[in-house]
Amino acid sequence: MLKIQRKLSKTQTPKENAKKDTISATMDHDYVSDMETKRGAGGKSALDDMADLLHTPSKGAHVCKITNHNTTMEDLLEAIQALQLRFDTQYEKMADMTAKLTQNTVMISSLAKAPKYNAAEVKDCKEKIATMETEVSITRKEVNKLQVNLRQLDHYKQR
Repeated sequence: MLKIQRKLSKTQTPKENAKKDTISATMDHDYVSDMETKRGAGGKSALDDMADLLHTPSKGAHVCKITNHNTTMEDLLEAIQALQLRFDTQYEKMADMTAKLTQNTVMISSLAKAPKYNAAEVKDCKEKIATMETEVSITRKEVNKLQVNLRQLDHYKQR
C-alpha cells in the first residue's frame, strides 16, 4: 500500500507531497486538532496563502493641476489678496476665540470662588442655628414656668 502511495506522490508537487505526508502522519494521532492538519506542512495558514491577493497597487504619478504656467502679476496679486482676506478672517476668528477664552476663564475663577463663599455662608448659618436653638430652649423653659405660675394663680382664685 505504501508503494502505491509513493508512486502517486511522485507525480505531484513537493508541496502537495509534504501536505499529504503531514496529514497521513497526523491521522494516527487523534489529539492533533483540525487547524494543524489544515495548515499543512510549512505551518502556513490560509491567510499566508492569500497574502499575494491582498497586494495594494501603488499610486500613479501626480497629475499637475495647474496647466497654465504663464502666471501674470495680476494673478499673483489676486492670489495674495485672497490669502490676505483669508488671514484676516482667521485673525478675527482667533480674536473672538481669545475673548471667549478670557470670559470663560473669568467665569471659571468666579465659580471656583463660589464654593468657598457658600461654605462660609453655611458656617454662619450653622452658628446662627446653634444660637437660635439655645434661645428657643431658654424660651421654652420660661414659657413652662409661666404656665405653671398661671395654673397656680387660677387654682388660688377658685378657692
